[in-house]
Amino acid sequence: MPKRKLRIVVASPGDVQQERKAAERIIKDIARQEASVHHIETFLWESNVAPGLSRLPVQIGLIDPEARIPDSDIVVVLFSARLGTPIAPRRPTGTEHEFQTALESWRLTGRPEVMVYFNSAPVALKTLEEVEQYAALMRFRLSLPRTACMVVMTVPRLRAPFPAAFAGGVKAGTTQSQGAF
Repeated sequence: MPKRKLRIVVASPGDVQQERKAAERIIKDIARQEASVHHIETFLWESNVAPGLSRLPVQIGLIDPEARIPDSDIVVVLFSARLGTPIAPRRPTGTEHEFQTALESWRLTGRPEVMVYFNSAPVALKTLEEVEQYAALMRFRLSLPRTACMVVMTVPRLRAPFPAAFAGGVKAGTTQSQGAF
């Protein structure tokens, strides 16, 4: 079997920084163990987008050209208590935009594989803005098409079943199972 290059995008709002770092570490560990993968490219906006100016919203002008979501093999979307920041007034958040871009590409071409994870840890909401963010996240979650992505209830930190589910996606190109990570 020829070895292949694998491109993975990790998308999330800003409240899951530890989970983003853990996902990157897990992705690299799995890639090292997976014989069919000779190189893995992981996109995280904070690591892969140079500072700059754009006449367009930052998401559209600076992040999207580097993320290249339709050219990716897997998009991992992580959520905890926030949906994120709108890319412009009356526009979706950056994470919603990245998910929608991945889903549209998947519907048209069958890729990237879209894996969506939600943190099931109890959330202590202290401000009106936190309540509004959480409500927006729940509306988003309820709107997800179950046929196009894997929705997994999660625990506070990435755990052992995530690598198994992710490795399944690497090997098969699709992941149908549900479980905690």
